[in-house]
Amino acid sequence: MPPVGAEHPADSSGNLQGDDQSGAKSGALSALDESHDPDLMDLAELARRRIELAQAERVAVARINTLAHHLPHMPLPPPPKAIKQPLPDAQFLWQRALQQRPDLAAAAARVRAEQVAVQIARKEYMPDFDVGGRYDQIWDRVNQRGQLAVNMNVPLYQKRRDAAVQEACFRLNQRRAEYDQAVDEIRNDVQAAYE
Repeated sequence: MPPVGAEHPADSSGNLQGDDQSGAKSGALSALDESHDPDLMDLAELARRRIELAQAERVAVARINTLAHHLPHMPLPPPPKAIKQPLPDAQFLWQRALQQRPDLAAAAARVRAEQVAVQIARKEYMPDFDVGGRYDQIWDRVNQRGQLAVNMNVPLYQKRRDAAVQEACFRLNQRRAEYDQAVDEIRNDVQAAYE
């Protein structure tokens, strides 16, 4: 059995609507579905696209004005009649971009840090000497108060040191690959903007 009100839905005034009104509405909707004209759909799509492009143009004008330190709603000035300076060579632009990019400088610093880590790992093969001295007043005799200490660490077990050097070398290679990738991306960006 259908739920109450399913056959005769109530409108906002509380009156029940009959089946004849709902049938007329569904018939009108099916007539609209059948009368889709492709030309009308194309015109509606063109109108929607025109609105999107106008909005994108307003956003672009506002961004350019912001970069030029003008009010965002102001119209753009006309373009110059001729460009006074020719565009520099692409290789010059690459070199300039490679010198001025902070992300590339950070990648180069990471490479240098890993190179130092490799050097430190290799120095672990060498014996380590520590020399220290102190004067302690706990002892009763004066000749026992001064102390001198020498400590020497002789690396006998090499496998741990070998692994540390290999790990540092792998990290260095990874940082170099990241640096090379950043250089390639910068060159690609400059070339794409140059074209």
